[in-house]
Amino acid sequence: MIESLVVLARIVQYAGTAMLFGAPLFYLYGLPADGPGAARTNAGTKRLVVVAGLLAAIGCGLALLAQTAMMTGALADALDPEALVMVATGTQFGMSVMIRATASLAALAL
Repeated sequence: MIESLVVLARIVQYAGTAMLFGAPLFYLYGLPADGPGAARTNAGTKRLVVVAGLLAAIGCGLALLAQTAMMTGALADALDPEALVMVATGTQFGMSVMIRATASLAALAL
């Protein structure tokens, strides 16, 4: 059960990250700079980037919860604040998840 949560969290995180970085690159090379098909005039452009950033950040949160459950051995311990802080600050995985979540949320501010 816990292993499937880890896999689900990774899928959500990778999907969000791929969209977050892939969509703006497509807007740069695949759409015209001006005119009716330009990215700046398309209403869905900003919305897609916001959804992708949120999806990546949610995936990071799920990954942290799943990894905490995996390290403690119990699914209920994934919500224990002490265990979460220990995994987030005491492991390299936790630090990388926190950095990815911060970067995903920072992309929303741009």
